[in-house]
Amino acid sequence: MKDSEKVRKGMGDMHMVGKSLRNLRPMSQTARKENLEKSRKSIADFKQASRDIHQICAANGLAEPVLMA
Repeated sequence: MKDSEKVRKGMGDMHMVGKSLRNLRPMSQTARKENLEKSRKSIADFKQASRDIHQICAANGLAEPVLMA
């Protein structure tokens, strides 16, 4: 069975398959949790990288850069 057929029949946990908005389905709870975990990890990684850059700049007497996400 193709992915598009699974979505039409309400199976699978894909939120969109194909190029049509007719195939748009609500995300499953597991997909939402995975997205939330990825977002939290990305934010934590960005914050850590920002701290590292500021520490390096301060140690070398450089002006601290302004980082924007």
